[in-house]
Amino acid sequence: MADQTKEMVQTGKFTRIKPVKDNIIYLSREETKAYIDERFEKPDGETKILTYHNNRAKLYNRYIREELHSLGKQLTVGERVVSNSQVKAWEGDDSITNNSKWEITGIGDTVTFLGAVCRVVELSNKVSVLAPLEPEVYDQAMNYYQQEGKNGSWGNYFKFKENVADLRALHSSTTHKAQGGTFDEVLVDLSDIGECESGDSDVARLLNVALSRARHKVYLTGSLPPQFSGEL
Repeated sequence: MADQTKEMVQTGKFTRIKPVKDNIIYLSREETKAYIDERFEKPDGETKILTYHNNRAKLYNRYIREELHSLGKQLTVGERVVSNSQVKAWEGDDSITNNSKWEITGIGDTVTFLGAVCRVVELSNKVSVLAPLEPEVYDQAMNYYQQEGKNGSWGNYFKFKENVADLRALHSSTTHKAQGGTFDEVLVDLSDIGECESGDSDVARLLNVALSRARHKVYLTGSLPPQFSGEL
């Protein structure tokens, strides 16, 4: 599997990813839903759904949180999350690192930081961080401050990024975000990865990264466009 995707990166020539019994498994749409329902009913953080678009990862996370676990839009005590950024603790000199996993053990005071409504969130290492309880609030703030930066003022962008945690459900992420991590199993959304618009070489790299995140099993759902699937 690794040799095949590495060759794609090196040559730019795509070949169909071949199923391997018990290691690389293609799932139909119905099988994909059944797989997600089973694996994420009681998630252990060792299975990850990988996408290209951030919005696609959000859809998977939303389905698992709201449909399988009956959780609302806001993060809750007892929920396991991943930090999408490195940020300073709300008090003291501690910090949490990018891609680190935590359990939310408490939710404290409301704090408005640079116009964004946040809460003081206590994590399983006894460190508290400032974070919005709805990830969309973080995205909206960062988009706003990024636009400020494009207009010549990056101060609020970096201040917000360094001090406000981006806590997310840990079930699904973009392939780019998963770099450096490994999981027992990964479910790769081929249809979404095939929508990468930055060129053939980037699609090959995404496939190489996605498939190499798994320690044991890779599940594939959807299909790549013909030019990326060895059909042309």
